Amino acid sequence: MSRRRFQYDHANDPQFAEFKSEAGPSIPHSKLYTLWYETALVQELWSQGRTVKDARKLIGIVLLAHIRTPRQAHERTRALIAAWCRRRLPEIDLSEWLAKVFEPAIEAITPKFQKAVGNRNDRRRGRNRRLFQRRIKRGRPIAKDGLRARIAKHIKAEGQSSCLALAQSLALSPRTVESALTRMKADGQVVTLSRGVYVLPEPTEPPKLAKAHQRQIRENQALLEPPFEANIKAAEVREIGRNEAKAIIEKYEWLGSMPGFIVRCFGIFFDGVCGGVAIYSGMSLSQRLIRHRRSETQSLRRSVHITVCGHLFLDLSFC
Repeated sequence: MSRRRFQYDHANDPQFAEFKSEAGPSIPHSKLYTLWYETALVQELWSQGRTVKDARKLIGIVLLAHIRTPRQAHERTRALIAAWCRRRLPEIDLSEWLAKVFEPAIEAITPKFQKAVGNRNDRRRGRNRRLFQRRIKRGRPIAKDGLRARIAKHIKAEGQSSCLALAQSLALSPRTVESALTRMKADGQVVTLSRGVYVLPEPTEPPKLAKAHQRQIRENQALLEPPFEANIKAAEVREIGRNEAKAIIEKYEWLGSMPGFIVRCFGIFFDGVCGGVAIYSGMSLSQRLIRHRRSETQSLRRSVHITVCGHLFLDLSFC
């Protein structure tokens, strides 16, 4: 069981009452309470701060305290800093001071603020993901009547709908429905028929998986002649000649051509039948003259893995 949060006696605190009255009604009581009692340096800066450095500290503290409400963070911070200026710097021109000090400070702190908002969102998504996985593990049913599902169900029944019509039928605020529609549109769950009118996208056929070139040839060969059983444990790998490897490469390999400079050729055999070849190619004489300072390297340039039976693929790896 979670421990109850300690509550300060803010009702009988004249300093907090003065702070709240000077901040104005634009900032909610919960934010002012957190800033005054649970945030370091706010009481000191509010009562004693006078320099630009103190103002920048206060701007950063107030802005980062609004990571849960990033849309209202700028205007609430501006209102609180304006109240601080009227309290501590009554002789200055407020509009000019805000333009020269407040706006540059906000621009400097914005990357840190955005990073804090992103970290908060990551923690929230991770917590929701863990709760979802825990719910699945415990066998509890997952709700399938979420807002997106209800919106899609309504649009499917009506054929098309607008944000206001959805808000009225679902008994929700238009802003909530509009936010959900924006996310659904980004995910491809709805499309706009015209301005403000949403419909479901037309169903599309799933893309067909492409087959490998060697598999297509194997299936065509299987129609002409029946495949035979092959045992990979009884296979034999041995060196073969260039002409024998060329016949397999030109028939089954995608490029259908041999490399220009061949070092060695190998093949895998099943009861005397070649089931795949691998060709190693190195540098030619001209390449060796150009790169004589480098160590000689050999690379696998052409290889074919074909199937000699109806249910077996050969995947050979040479080092």
